Amino acid sequence: MGIKLLLYITFATGGNSPSLGAFQFDPETGALSELSNGSDKANGLTGPIFSACDPRGRFLYVADPVSEVDGTPGGAVIAFKIDRQSGELTRLNRKSCGGQVPCYLSVSADGRFVLVANYGSGSVTVLPIGENGSLGNVVCTMKHEAPPVGSEAKAHSVIFDPAGRHVLAADLGVDRIFMYRFDDATGQLAAGKPPWVQTTKGAGPRHVIFHPNGQLVLCMTEYDNTMISLDYDADHGALSLIEAQSSLPPEYKETTYGADVQIHPGGRFAYGSNRGHNSIAVFEINEKTGALNLLGHEPSGGDHPRGTCIDPTGRFLLVANQNTDNVVTFRIDGQTGLLSRVGDEVKVPKPVWFTFIPR
Repeated sequence: MGIKLLLYITFATGGNSPSLGAFQFDPETGALSELSNGSDKANGLTGPIFSACDPRGRFLYVADPVSEVDGTPGGAVIAFKIDRQSGELTRLNRKSCGGQVPCYLSVSADGRFVLVANYGSGSVTVLPIGENGSLGNVVCTMKHEAPPVGSEAKAHSVIFDPAGRHVLAADLGVDRIFMYRFDDATGQLAAGKPPWVQTTKGAGPRHVIFHPNGQLVLCMTEYDNTMISLDYDADHGALSLIEAQSSLPPEYKETTYGADVQIHPGGRFAYGSNRGHNSIAVFEINEKTGALNLLGHEPSGGDHPRGTCIDPTGRFLLVANQNTDNVVTFRIDGQTGLLSRVGDEVKVPKPVWFTFIPR
């Protein structure tokens, strides 16, 4: 019997144990089970923290924060061919990502380029993808500019806009979301006009995501634990701030860090993970104004919820609790947006990110 939905989970194990696993997901029940032949034991990964697939689900790209690649300082991106029936991965090649500590990847809609956010070097790079899924050498590097306050750029996410004409990159080190024009013929990036939007000092914008309507962008911040909504001008690739809402209960004063953001395919609800408070904040989105309403919190079922994802059917939210080595699945109420835990947790080492493979 074929796989219902194929899912890869990356594990931040530092290479001491398998760091990438293939799983089968049942979109009817939310059950998650590991595929024994889908691990990375033979693929030489050292501790990846992010993965992404091409739009047709043929190839998987993994960001591996190694110290050097074939004598070139910096991290790597590794390309794999996916066996959609078994989940087995065949390594194609490995290329330098042109920066330190790659932590986020995005593949273009035509599958010809992959964007890399390099946390350690505060830069965004572009690698071409060949017809067989293998990677080419870096064709473009954009170093984030830091304002004159002694801060250090730390790029944490990078995404294409829905039209593939512009790119957004959140940098938590300089409290900016950078905007670039993208040349889909060459893979070159050029600074947008304006080149960035400034968030609150010390906010630490971490992950950005487009609303299904293409007119709103949400950003989860790491340091001040807020969900930011922004208006997006698709013609110019420009952002403007709408508002920021706390992702925490008002009485909570302990140390905690925001991590990931997901938007339900229906567009009404958003979810942000809080590491420390160990919860998923549930927001309602006003699609006309971009205003956010915090509906409540659901315990994450573990410690340090880092990556999250919504399955392709929109029925379930998966949460990776890094410090307690478990993945927990929640059913999404389509009417209220609220979460309810389903099934048994899955024990895996230090889970950090999910990549569903489209059918």
